[in-house]
Amino acid sequence: MQNYLDKFIVENLKFSYGKNQILCGISFELERGDLLGLMGSNGSGKTTLIRSLLGFLNASYDGYNIFGSEFKSLKISQISRLISYVPQAHNLPFNYTLFDMVLMGKRPHFGGVFGFGKDDIKAVENAMDMVGILPLKDKSFSSLSGGQKQLGLIARAIAQDSPIMILDEPTSALDFNNQILIWKTMHALAKNGKIIIICSHEPNHIFWFASKVLAIKDGKALAFGKSEIINEILLEQIYGANYKICSLANQKIIYYSIN
Repeated sequence: MQNYLDKFIVENLKFSYGKNQILCGISFELERGDLLGLMGSNGSGKTTLIRSLLGFLNASYDGYNIFGSEFKSLKISQISRLISYVPQAHNLPFNYTLFDMVLMGKRPHFGGVFGFGKDDIKAVENAMDMVGILPLKDKSFSSLSGGQKQLGLIARAIAQDSPIMILDEPTSALDFNNQILIWKTMHALAKNGKIIIICSHEPNHIFWFASKVLAIKDGKALAFGKSEIINEILLEQIYGANYKICSLANQKIIYYSIN
């Protein structure tokens, strides 16, 4: 495979549980500055794809290349510097403060437990401020609401400062204002050169903020391309009939037509 030093390339990725094939030849290509919206109904294979990209599952592929390096050749320490991950939920075994939990995002960049410095602390505070949780930094993580915990996980991924961020339904526990805040933050980070992959059940958010879209159904790619590929035919393939697209104040909106 040719080296692409600014690209994230997946070719013919497959994964099976025993004889049950979950992913059937997924291929896509991203470059720095892309924000990919991953869309599909429940059970379509989105989370399995994310776990495969992170190396949590032993998927097969014809090629999986990150900035010129084959994924299988990378050590765990190298992957943690390249990719940050926001899961759907996370429980800590110990009673860390929110600040300490976010500080864990800097762990790939220093050698020992006490290897962080002033720059690391500032990066953590900046990340927490970006998602509006800096005033909560001394709170116990376990005492926070589900939405606050999710914002903390997103702040941790931002503080990790990796060139690639993968987020699995990061806004599912958030109110509408914080949902938009997170999408705006991810959009800004992509504009500054990161590659962002977000799995979401809210197609409007993908429509509004993503530069590229990968739509999956039954483990197969229905469509991949710029956000303009989202149309009523694709929505019917994914979600069923009666989903329409209209324009309001020069903004396209997906809605469900009752009639």
